[in-house]
Amino acid sequence: MHTDIKILTDEIIVLIEKVFDHTAKRFNGTAEEIVKRSTLQMGLVDELGLTYTKNVIKVETTNSSLKENSSVSMILTKKEAEEELIPLLCGRLLEIVKKYDDDPFMNIRFRAGLKLTLSDVEDETDYIILDYVSESKRKRLKENMDTYIETKVLSGKYPTKPLDTHFLRDHLLDKALFGALEVPRIIRIFDRIQELNKNNPNLFKEHIHNIIYGLNQWAENDFLPIYCEREKSSWKSVLFSLDGDYKITGLKPDAKISPEDISLIDLLIYTSILILKYEPNYSRGTGLDYLNYAAGLGFGKAKDILKTGSGLFAKEDIVYKDKGVECLANDVFAIFTIKIKEEEPGSYGRALDFIINLLKKGFPASYSIKLSSKVKNFLPVKHLGKSKTHQFFANAWQYAELWDKLEEYARIAIKEFEWYEDVEAEECAMPGTYAVFGLALSDKKYFPLLDHYLNVVDDEHQSVQTNFAKPFVEKWGIDSDTISLFIKCLMTGQGNETLKLGTFFQHVDHLKILAKEVAGMAKHDVAYVTYAIWGQKPEVEKSAKKAGMDLKPYFEIILNKLS
Repeated sequence: MHTDIKILTDEIIVLIEKVFDHTAKRFNGTAEEIVKRSTLQMGLVDELGLTYTKNVIKVETTNSSLKENSSVSMILTKKEAEEELIPLLCGRLLEIVKKYDDDPFMNIRFRAGLKLTLSDVEDETDYIILDYVSESKRKRLKENMDTYIETKVLSGKYPTKPLDTHFLRDHLLDKALFGALEVPRIIRIFDRIQELNKNNPNLFKEHIHNIIYGLNQWAENDFLPIYCEREKSSWKSVLFSLDGDYKITGLKPDAKISPEDISLIDLLIYTSILILKYEPNYSRGTGLDYLNYAAGLGFGKAKDILKTGSGLFAKEDIVYKDKGVECLANDVFAIFTIKIKEEEPGSYGRALDFIINLLKKGFPASYSIKLSSKVKNFLPVKHLGKSKTHQFFANAWQYAELWDKLEEYARIAIKEFEWYEDVEAEECAMPGTYAVFGLALSDKKYFPLLDHYLNVVDDEHQSVQTNFAKPFVEKWGIDSDTISLFIKCLMTGQGNETLKLGTFFQHVDHLKILAKEVAGMAKHDVAYVTYAIWGQKPEVEKSAKKAGMDLKPYFEIILNKLS
């Protein structure tokens, strides 16, 4: 063996021991105290990343990182790395790790990766040099898990702790611990955890996030790489990854599911359904990808889901048909298909009932409507996308007897960070937008609904509400009822252009109300509002100079706020 390789190994081992000591000191408490939080936590440290390149050794855990210059300056060949360095390093590291078999500092499973620059390989090369499971901890964990699952989950009657779910999902999905995954049992356990925590929305959200995160990790790192290509990803940044920094791109040529993996397809489909049901709109693509992978591997259940939906809803909820209207819903693609056969309020009312019922039962909060109708109405608001979803609500808005039902729909539909799926960019709109705008232009009794909408809307990614300000004041004018809503419309926009609304404030009563409203606002907020109305400050000053004497005191108040 090359002498320098022995020296390099010694230096790496010394640095590993330093990192372990440094890591232990960075914990908020001792390892013994920390693992008492849950009977399912066996230890703390489970990964180690090693790098040797350009004469520098770097060692890192998820809690600590150290690097030192090596006394050895060498670039190994692939053969030297695999036949000399790695076996020697593995043996030395294993000796250290085994010392922690009964110490909660080290987790039940410990993995170490090594990144090297090799003389005869173009790119940096990743190796897994150790994947160790402590037998003593495995035995204790099995006993603790069996007890927890039986008493707290399957026979449990009370909400459970999210931290327990965090550890339980990791253990259940790690075949290195207990062999092949028992998919029906895993699904039963995850479903039961959801059932136990369903009455506490915040708690439920934590549990479902834990479950979905674990299932995603299993799919991306354990299951899909068997059947799918992996491609280096430059956008993903992680401290350390044993598998390298890769993303799943597609099925391998001639990929075919193996008999022993058939049950795992059920788990992949289960994962996709949870994502589609509970995750934000930006995660839907991942859920659909999983279904497409399963379908591509020849699994009929996935193909059926892509055609008819997830199966989470009863048939009578996703299909409705009478002489006036036909409705069909697919939660996988988040599409309501609605065919209006008789253009009358009852047809739209029953379609709204169909949508409301499904939204209440957990249909994806971001969706679109595929409409078939002979009537084509749109709201009198500029820059609203002329989509089929917009058309449906504008058609329904024509019937005053449906306004209260539209409000019921809107209050269920309004959710931050969710969007109608058939409009993009500057036309993007939060669910409920078209109903809210139509109702707020129809009757002042819907002003509280508009206020609720403006309080929820994501003003960093949506600006259509700014354009609503003009038709709103054209309809209702400026008074004590409308001024706060008018300003909210302006404040929740993105301020990209002036709306040229100065003519609305040539009346002394209107300007007086505006001046009173901005008097209590911060300077930057006043600038935002005045820009939307007149433009930059010089434009406000120009309007003030042209104004009559009765308007000047109020312009002075506004200009003082801009100074």
